[in-house]
Amino acid sequence: MFYVTDCRCCGSFNSSSFSSKASSKSPCQSLHINQDRPLDRPFFAFRCGDSSARCDGVKLLKFFLAIVLLPACVSLTMTALKVARHVASVAWSDGRWAGWAFAAGYGLWLVVFCLLPRPMRTYVLGHELTHALWALMMGARVGRLRVSKQGGEVQTSKTNWAITLAPYFFPFYAMLFIVLFFVSHWIWGLERHLWLLFFLVGLGWSFHVTFTLMVLFATRQPDVQSQGYFFSAVVIYLMNLVMILAATAALAESIRFLDLGRWLFADLWEAYRWALDKLGWLWHRLRADGLPR
Repeated sequence: MFYVTDCRCCGSFNSSSFSSKASSKSPCQSLHINQDRPLDRPFFAFRCGDSSARCDGVKLLKFFLAIVLLPACVSLTMTALKVARHVASVAWSDGRWAGWAFAAGYGLWLVVFCLLPRPMRTYVLGHELTHALWALMMGARVGRLRVSKQGGEVQTSKTNWAITLAPYFFPFYAMLFIVLFFVSHWIWGLERHLWLLFFLVGLGWSFHVTFTLMVLFATRQPDVQSQGYFFSAVVIYLMNLVMILAATAALAESIRFLDLGRWLFADLWEAYRWALDKLGWLWHRLRADGLPR
């Protein structure tokens, strides 16, 4: 059995202007889809279980998990701010080219995004390839992939929250630029052109941020609907910070993974300690107001 993960992103921002529909010319047996029902959301949304009660139970569990992860969002935000201040102080004070190259690439894409026609097909291709890449990393088989300016879909043999939400936190083109640059560096030696790496990473990350915000706020994304809005929002925010911190530690000379881990652990400890203290205070307050024991 294959699952279909689809994406909507149309230039007019009309979320109902298209949907991925099963063709009436074939039985589509590999998908086990009822041909009379349009596939306007991921196939796993129809097969989240044998009953809607089970599907609702999974979403409720994810809702509570998202609440538990809220202090982690705060702690990673604090860590990201520390890393940003540290990297900025080193990059700008020493006049290093890495920060300027990254900022130039990031800013260039913002100008292109605002003033020129947006390459929707390029975004959709990266979106669906990200689904496929994460599915392969988790041992799934990948089937047909469809890409158009209006949206796309990819068939995978299994799905989960990471495969479904990966395009919203994994900057596909930024990571592709990193891989291609280091492969080229290994072959030809590009020590004198490292500025190009930071420029391309800034360009790719800006592409990821602008299109992700656009499709999340301008259209109803089936990926997000299938996982629940609150859970998706928390995971997307949290994983974007994880990607930013990991990339910074990998590329910045002034940040080591050991330093990053120490800062992150301290911020996680502080955030969850504060949250538990407030929950304890609330519990005692409710007990004092006469709630039954």
